[in-house]
Amino acid sequence: MSNGANIQDWAASRKATKVKLVGQRGIMIIGIGLLWQFLLLAYLILVLWQSGLNGDGALVFFFVVRH
Repeated sequence: MSNGANIQDWAASRKATKVKLVGQRGIMIIGIGLLWQFLLLAYLILVLWQSGLNGDGALVFFFVVRH
């Protein structure tokens, strides 16, 4: 009886550890994704500012927003 309980405890703790690892990895991936978007946005703003919103800048902005 106690052996079955030990196996259940072990399985539960293993599942919790797995969820924790996935959670940390998920947060890291989301963080990198947000950072990447922020850098892309900063780059876009710089490109638009440099080009003074002429044809090229607007085209780049439109292309990125569409995709």
